[in-house]
Amino acid sequence: MSMDFVYDLTEKLKEQKIDFFLITIRKRKTKDNGDIFYYFQDDDSIESCQQNKQTFNEIEQDENEKPKKSPRKNRRKKDEDEE
Repeated sequence: MSMDFVYDLTEKLKEQKIDFFLITIRKRKTKDNGDIFYYFQDDDSIESCQQNKQTFNEIEQDENEKPKKSPRKNRRKKDEDEE
């Protein structure tokens, strides 16, 4: 998967003078990779981002308190010979 879309998006947001904080997560076979992109024009934007970080932390805490679902197992269909 190309990150070109993300780079284009961040460029357009900057051109429009839109502050942003963007997290991307790229799924990999062995280890996922995360990237953070941000653009803040002033201290008010930074403070707003910090408030949103607190909200994110609260959501994360709520999610961690929920019981975990066990992953679905792949089930093979039995061959007619096995029945």
